[in-house]
Amino acid sequence: MIKIICSLILLLTYGYSQDVNLKGKIVNENGIPLSVAVVTLANSGLTDTTNDDGTFHLLRSTPTGVIVKSTLNALEISDNTVLFSLSTAQKVSLTLSDLNGRELNNVHQGMLQEGMHAITLPLLDYSPGIYLVKLQMGAKSYISKVYSGLSQTKYRYPVSDSPSLLKTTAVEDTLVIFKNGYDTTKIAISSYVGGLTEIVLARSSVTAVKGMVLIFAKDASFQMGGGKTAQELPVHTVSFTRNFWMDETEVTQGEYSKIMKATFSEYFDPAWDYCIGPECALYRVNWADAILFCNAKSVQDGFDTVYSYASRSRIPGNGGVIAGLTADFTKNGYRLPTEAEWEYAARGGTTTMHYWGDSEDKSEMEQYAWYNLSSADADLPGPQPVGMKLPNNYGLYDMLGNVTEFCYDWFTYDYYAKSPEVDPIGPGPSLVPDYHHSMRGGNWSIQASHLRVHKRFSGTGVLNTVAHGFRTVRNE
Repeated sequence: MIKIICSLILLLTYGYSQDVNLKGKIVNENGIPLSVAVVTLANSGLTDTTNDDGTFHLLRSTPTGVIVKSTLNALEISDNTVLFSLSTAQKVSLTLSDLNGRELNNVHQGMLQEGMHAITLPLLDYSPGIYLVKLQMGAKSYISKVYSGLSQTKYRYPVSDSPSLLKTTAVEDTLVIFKNGYDTTKIAISSYVGGLTEIVLARSSVTAVKGMVLIFAKDASFQMGGGKTAQELPVHTVSFTRNFWMDETEVTQGEYSKIMKATFSEYFDPAWDYCIGPECALYRVNWADAILFCNAKSVQDGFDTVYSYASRSRIPGNGGVIAGLTADFTKNGYRLPTEAEWEYAARGGTTTMHYWGDSEDKSEMEQYAWYNLSSADADLPGPQPVGMKLPNNYGLYDMLGNVTEFCYDWFTYDYYAKSPEVDPIGPGPSLVPDYHHSMRGGNWSIQASHLRVHKRFSGTGVLNTVAHGFRTVRNE
């Protein structure tokens, strides 16, 4: 057995409030597990995605203040060293993990002889925060929390010997489960700690729209913004009064050319010179061209047009210009997403820097996005065919990378400080054709550090380059 050093020590450690430890399983009406369902706590924003077996685990323990605790019979960690004693030779493993149990470092594994032992934890290259140290011997384990980036080592009682420190105070929150093709399910919960029975999702009765994904945003809210630049701050709450459909992919050259040729007799294709073909992402169009396309597609599909304008000039769809634009968001036609709609959809229920997590590891990022792997021009691929990378949790492709996407909003650096909470649409229109508009997602030419779901870009209304395109949305 492992003999734990029993010394009475007074240490500063962190208290916890609103800890979360919820487990459950998502299945369909036939009892088959559903993977890649997004499970979110509406009030706390904590999110997980179901595994292949349909299970999820929402886990969080957040330091909220400093208190003094007496630690007795606890796994001792001193000066980044784990101290323990063995009464007989035993196989011992020591691992370092994040709070979701994902192993970050296998510190030690192997046989150790009887006696005292001290194993030093590695220096962490991870962000400052809370991590788990697990000492395993046979069927018994001791887990302590350690805090990277703080001056003192903090830890909690081993889970096998002492009561849990997770608080179980009553709460009022809603568990929201989303999976494309199924009705969004909302479950009221009164505790953040415990196991849930199987949650059954019913197939959606909403008629599918070809090439579009229904984003269940009505009555939902999220934290918009992030990063360190002033234009992406402050982080603020945004909610919606409607669901909306969004294109699975960026608009392609094939769809754009077909609709614009059928609508405008003077139209001819832009000078596409990188990826050329019906499935290639659209580029070399400006914001006004995108507005004209939305109206043209609405008329083609029998919907009311969202946009009205006083005049247009130049070649529509190929460097067009419009003036006196107004938008009616109650109409059911196609339109550009607002910045808020775009970010909500791009996050796919996540709260991380990218919709696949916070990692900027090249091997992972390349699975999800086309972007500039280095500063050398020879490495730049140009726009690519759409839908070639992995989608986000909502089934949307290329939300980061490939081409930067126009949003409806006019752009100001300080808009987040005064943005309304419900259905924000930007600071308002301007009659100046070259006034800046918001753009999102980054493109094939930018580097990883700018490829973030909360990153804001802007450009003039006549901006027309090889790196800019768009996708459309439509009210449910």
